[in-house]
Amino acid sequence: MYHGPERRKRKRYGVKGSTLSYKKSFFGSYSDLYLMLNTSETGFMFITREPLALHKTISCHLRFEELDGSIPVKGKVIWTSKSQQHQAYRSGVQFTKISNPHLNQLKAILDNAVGETLQIDTGIFLKEIKKL
Repeated sequence: MYHGPERRKRKRYGVKGSTLSYKKSFFGSYSDLYLMLNTSETGFMFITREPLALHKTISCHLRFEELDGSIPVKGKVIWTSKSQQHQAYRSGVQFTKISNPHLNQLKAILDNAVGETLQIDTGIFLKEIKKL
């Protein structure tokens, strides 16, 4: 886990029930749903079952409980690391493409968010992964 100076440009928020699906290539298919741990106006962190290649561009559909449908975005994998508590990986993604209307939807969701990051213990993680 990184312990150096803060590098984020925007504050991150944990949004309960937020998930995403992604694909690694233009012709690929979208993944199963994965749990998003935090998000901001510039990117997000989520849990995957596999490590993602650094600097790889991925297409994503962000889903939030309070939103019908999803927010389509493209982003670049900035970092990926093995979770110390779970059989999974955490990946940080920086947005490279999000439309203004979708960015406004995201901002409205973040305005109502309460936490900085969703904290999950092993039991909750396993329960969430089984749902996904």
